[in-house]
Amino acid sequence: MDYKTKPGSPEEVLEHFGTRGMKWGVRRSQHSMNKASRQRDRAARNASIDQARARVASGQVRREYKAAKAKYKRDRQIVGRREARKTLNSTRSKLNSEYRLSQQAKHGSETVTTVMALAGATVLSGAGAAAAARRL
Repeated sequence: MDYKTKPGSPEEVLEHFGTRGMKWGVRRSQHSMNKASRQRDRAARNASIDQARARVASGQVRREYKAAKAKYKRDRQIVGRREARKTLNSTRSKLNSEYRLSQQAKHGSETVTTVMALAGATVLSGAGAAAAARRL
């Protein structure tokens, strides 16, 4: 410290012009910083959901599972039950994750539409039951 300058003078003050409340040396991820990267990620996710939905709707997932079960029955005798079961379980896990992906909503309006359709069906079935009870 130079005795000619007072403590707190502009030469003594340590400042940083980062994000307020953020730890020094910690960077935010690119995903949270960039709107374009979020849009790219969302588009890729929507494309994978569409692809999974198409595979499930076409029956391709079910056909692959049936083929894997037939392969298990053949391989059980050749490579052994344990190894054949491992391959069947890995195929089953992959196909289950694809099915779960196809069930995901791409955006909030899909979720709202599904919920409203279910709620409407429930209300209508309840109203129908009430009307039938009144007729008796």
